[in-house]
Amino acid sequence: FDGFREIVDLIGGIDVDIPTTVHDEKYPTIDYGVETFHLDAGLQHLDGATALKYARTRNIDDDYSRSRRQQDIIRAIVDKAFSAGMIPQLLPRAPQLLMTMQNSVQTDIPMPVALKLAGLVNGASLKEIRQLVLDKRFGEETYSTEGAWILVPDRAKVRTALEDFFRPTGNATAISAPLT
Repeated sequence: FDGFREIVDLIGGIDVDIPTTVHDEKYPTIDYGVETFHLDAGLQHLDGATALKYARTRNIDDDYSRSRRQQDIIRAIVDKAFSAGMIPQLLPRAPQLLMTMQNSVQTDIPMPVALKLAGLVNGASLKEIRQLVLDKRFGEETYSTEGAWILVPDRAKVRTALEDFFRPTGNATAISAPLT
């Protein structure tokens, strides 16, 4: 969480269009208490701490909406980092950004695939990035034998959604390397 906050702050915050007002009177604090977290609907400029709260709040809707919020924040970070004029501002902060990312982000994406993905990123391709949350439309909500709330996927619906999601659109470039 510290790395996330620091990355958002290092790029000067992010702009996120908040679809509905967020008012969570039970947002958890670091000392296991609660506080009220409020964020008005509309375009908001978020610092790292506020972006993290927006991504993590749980008491206003469901896990699927939280996933969408998290994707929206990742999108805002990418949009900001690759926006016109941002690269010269980020260059002096590059060592700190790289160190923070190295200490905060773990991935199992193989390096050749990561490099290929990075090579595809440019201003035009950022507009082609799509988001998908596999929610209750794609399966049945139930409880596991251990009592955990789960979504049992309807494989046919998921397969159709993924085929549509990965179908190139407009100027999108298909990635030939497997994303495993």
